[in-house]
Amino acid sequence: METGVKVTSVTKTSSNFSVETSQGLITTEFIVWAAGQFFHPRDRDFPGSQHALHNSAIKDWQELEGDSFTIIGGYESGVDAALNLINHGKKVRLISRGEPWASDHPDPSRSLSPRTLDRLREILKTPRKAESLEFVKNTTIKSIESSSGFWTLRDQDDIPIATTTRPILANGFHSGLDLVSDLFDYDENSLPVFSEEADESSITRGLFYSGPSLVHRNALFCFIYKFRARFGVIAAEIARRLDLPNIEENLQSYAKAGFMNTDLDCCTNCECAIETNTSDTPEPASFT
Repeated sequence: METGVKVTSVTKTSSNFSVETSQGLITTEFIVWAAGQFFHPRDRDFPGSQHALHNSAIKDWQELEGDSFTIIGGYESGVDAALNLINHGKKVRLISRGEPWASDHPDPSRSLSPRTLDRLREILKTPRKAESLEFVKNTTIKSIESSSGFWTLRDQDDIPIATTTRPILANGFHSGLDLVSDLFDYDENSLPVFSEEADESSITRGLFYSGPSLVHRNALFCFIYKFRARFGVIAAEIARRLDLPNIEENLQSYAKAGFMNTDLDCCTNCECAIETNTSDTPEPASFT
């Protein structure tokens, strides 16, 4: 493992990848792209969105000046931002395209995660804190205008919403595939295409993906405890291509932890049958 290394480009040659980094050139037969999304905020999604402060840029919620805030985005990022602000004594107006806080969908890719929903319920149990949170549902912000001392948000009906503190943009992140985006094919919805066997690019052999953009069939493997279910699948495929011994035996700890899921229909309705012991941390596989 090497830290403090920045990857600047990835090129596929006839048999290998050339990876340009801040520490020099790396040549490799396989790449597992696991760059994540946090450094790719969706902060230019609509006119005037640059006037908002993306939630990923906030290091300490307590340092934000003001008593009342408007948050654009009502899923994980937005609700998390709202809960942090309310716990610091702030008032929050939460604007969302839908109503995810009221959704009972079992898949946290389409509703709030259990932990976030529990935190929200705790807030709502306290009258003082509950009164500090205003839900604005079924509203899409189309633009933001900045003036001296206030900001004006306009929704799908061109109705203005004013705020005296800089609006917080909590609308999520881009895929994080930027440097390797041209090494993947895309479907009719502009989603990257991965092989069902091992989450490999369908057009670039040897390039695997592990992260929150993982989609197969109708299954979204994108949430905290979902795409990790394919860690061992990728490891096993690379081990097979390297003709390493005792693959199943060496990946037993991954299988026990739920990291070897090959049932791509299991997460369609969030009914995955894998049971894991959260106290068990899989040991790194060793093919010796």
